[in-house]
Amino acid sequence: MDRRGDQASVAAYPPLTCSLPWEKLNGKVQTHNLLVRWTDDRFIRARVYSELIWKPALVAAGVIPASTKDANSRTRFTTSHKEGLHQLRHLYASVTLAARSPSRNSPSTSATPTPVSLSVSTRT
Repeated sequence: MDRRGDQASVAAYPPLTCSLPWEKLNGKVQTHNLLVRWTDDRFIRARVYSELIWKPALVAAGVIPASTKDANSRTRFTTSHKEGLHQLRHLYASVTLAARSPSRNSPSTSATPTPVSLSVSTRT
């Protein structure tokens, strides 16, 4: 998507302002504008995204085995640090660097981040 497409997307779906403690529960509260959110306009919790979106996508892509149920009938996935959400962050940074796009995760980051949206797709 080019910059005009990014701007049109942000105009149609403006960022959601969210203030949360940083790095730990009693950390300094910071406010950020979030571009990716659930359909009910609430922010996405990383753990929920990981369990409902990311890991099922990895299963569909054949990266990790299918989930199992534990003794309490909860869905469990077998993963390591190689497949976690942190790797999605690294992938995003690598892709934006390869496209010569500024990224907050890149060493040459600018003071004003470029708005982006991420999606995980699976082939069925």
